[in-house]
Amino acid sequence: MCSTGQFKESAFVIQTADMERVVLSNKYLEELRALPEDELSLRIAMAERHLGPYTTLDMIKESHLQNTICRVQLTQNLEWLETSVGYTQEVFQVAAALRDRHWILRPILYPFLASRKRLKHRLQVAESHIFPLIQSRLECAADEAPSDLLQWMINAAEGDDRAPAKHLQKLLFLCMASIHTSTATLCHALFDICAMPTVLVPLREEILGAMQEGHGLTLAAINTMPLLDSFLKESQRLNHPGSRE
Repeated sequence: MCSTGQFKESAFVIQTADMERVVLSNKYLEELRALPEDELSLRIAMAERHLGPYTTLDMIKESHLQNTICRVQLTQNLEWLETSVGYTQEVFQVAAALRDRHWILRPILYPFLASRKRLKHRLQVAESHIFPLIQSRLECAADEAPSDLLQWMINAAEGDDRAPAKHLQKLLFLCMASIHTSTATLCHALFDICAMPTVLVPLREEILGAMQEGHGLTLAAINTMPLLDSFLKESQRLNHPGSRE
């Protein structure tokens, strides 16, 4: 339908892996972009798609935290790393288990889900690591506080957002988003290389050459890999997050 231009100037509904989606013509782009947050909200859409009240993701409807990248003290803590990865898995399992159920049945079925119990355990383990860290940051002098994601959230938080539980939910949400997208990007890139083996040698030569000149896999070296950059962008275009074979 899209390739033939049959519905080029109109709207139509398609069924995707987890929900129905409305596809609009790009002539509506400027109009949609101008809509205020209380009329068209990406955050609310994400929370509803992943059944926020049951997966703890409803907090993103209230938070104005933007995507940032940084390091936290827990990056070498194996229990925290396992918990952040496990949290991502449990969130998707809870959402998958309830998505096809009638909305009246969801609160009845939710307490009996094994994934719900595992999700609760993940949150308890995460609290044991994050809450003491937050307390130590609050007691730390401003000029001694490290510059990382957690500290940025603490500095920017106002009102109810200053609660340790809110910071924990934001950290776990960012972990979920980064783990899912990074893993999918790498997997799709490897699959695309297998499907197009002719790109393997040029990619390897570019990467090895850049690493030799940059003395390792550094950010400066990565910035000198235009072929790899183009390949990953094309792989992401063909395998966007909403696609599913």
